Amino acid sequence: MDLDAATWPPRRLFADGLTVRAYRPGDGVHLAEAVRSSYEHLRPWMPWARPDSTAQDYEKTVEQLVRKFDDREDFTLAVLEGESFVGSTGYHIRVGSLESRNAEIGMWIRADRSGQGTGTRLLKALIQWGFDEWGFERLVWRCDPENRASARVAEKCGMVYEGTLRSDVRLPDGERKDSLVYALLSSERPNSGSVAPGASGLKVRAALPSDAEAMAAAYNEGIEDRVATFETRSRTAEDIRDWFDCDLPKVVVELNGTVVAFAAAFPYSDRCCYGGIAEFSVYVRRHLRGRGLGTVAMEGLVEAAVAHGLHKLMSRVFPENRASLAVLRRLGFRTVGTHRSHGRLDGAWKDCVCVERVLHTSLSGDRAPG
Repeated sequence: MDLDAATWPPRRLFADGLTVRAYRPGDGVHLAEAVRSSYEHLRPWMPWARPDSTAQDYEKTVEQLVRKFDDREDFTLAVLEGESFVGSTGYHIRVGSLESRNAEIGMWIRADRSGQGTGTRLLKALIQWGFDEWGFERLVWRCDPENRASARVAEKCGMVYEGTLRSDVRLPDGERKDSLVYALLSSERPNSGSVAPGASGLKVRAALPSDAEAMAAAYNEGIEDRVATFETRSRTAEDIRDWFDCDLPKVVVELNGTVVAFAAAFPYSDRCCYGGIAEFSVYVRRHLRGRGLGTVAMEGLVEAAVAHGLHKLMSRVFPENRASLAVLRRLGFRTVGTHRSHGRLDGAWKDCVCVERVLHTSLSGDRAPG
């Protein structure tokens, strides 16, 4: 997108039942009502929120937002569902100039819509819109480490956890707080042929012993293709059913009622000091690889691992399995290092890249700086 084009910036998006548009005169009364009704919900994360601000106060704010949008200084957007004002978002030019094609996505969702997936739906739409029509090349999301819901929204949308900015935010009372930083590059987006997590016919659920035959089929294709494991012996459904003797999380992905992928956690060690740490594996049927199903499976496993109370997930990946490593990076896993000549496959010694994600620092809802 040409940032100097007469039609730029875009002013309206219709996506997944939501309308995202530039603010306009008269929005102050709706903004005031949304903030007042959600003050206690917003107060811990949005220092600008005030319980006593009037419609006139917010109309002045809207005037400033309109001016900045028209002058291409900053781009704050209203979010509506039908005629109802449900929150605010935007692309904020906070690092570098507009020409850098970097933007930070900010967001808040009113209290009575929190926890319903609105923030996730909205962020997915903003990522696509930001790359495809706004012409951004890097999109950033920051949140308070204590706002686990916000971090989870970023992770569900494939943004990569990059680190923590220490004492990044100064509150009105002088307290300083850290910020978690997530980001996504245009080049990191899943392929256009991917199966979207919300696609019709797609379902993620806990694995059952009755899924063993389908899970064995996916696993055995990975063994045959020599892409994901040192194992060379095919597994039977009975072998897979033995996995259920361990109560660690296992999830499957169904496409139109057929199990096409799975992800499973296994004990890392029987030593008590390592309790809460699990290794994981993820496999997708051969004919459906490259369509995002591994991402869907891993998102389901991470969510199940958090609910189970696990502290960390870890695994080892062949260096040449770049697709898996890219998926894991997008889901917040970090590369620890590489085990050299760590195992033999068909007589050849192979390296393994070690990846891990500490779950308690990267959980997640509907918030980002506004």
